[in-house]
Amino acid sequence: LKEDLMRGCNVVATGCVLVHERSVGCSRAFRKHIKQNCRAVVEAILQMVESFYDGSALVDHLGAQKAAVVWETCGVIMDKKVPIGNRNAIRRDLFTYMMECQETMEEFTKTIERGPAVTTETGEKGKKTEEGHGFL
Repeated sequence: LKEDLMRGCNVVATGCVLVHERSVGCSRAFRKHIKQNCRAVVEAILQMVESFYDGSALVDHLGAQKAAVVWETCGVIMDKKVPIGNRNAIRRDLFTYMMECQETMEEFTKTIERGPAVTTETGEKGKKTEEGHGFL
């Protein structure tokens, strides 16, 4: 089992290194998605191995849960949920950016719709000295 885990981590790491070679021609967005998923797989394997090493895997079926996490992270890559190719990776990043922009615009719209808030500032003895208007 140890050799299989090492071989699997080596294959994932080699694939990640190859994608980052300039001569391959992968875009920054594609490299980002590959690196993110490769790190997730290696991290899940490390956590599983550590749990067996320190013995916590034998308590409350934690070892089975860690193995399921490894299968799930590998499943993301195997089920092709990672964008394949530069075009799909850039498209996914663009849609993510558009969604974040829309959420920001909605927050600003709600803030503007609330209108200005009246604030008062007090002097030394607690008397009202001036009124200001602002959104915060």
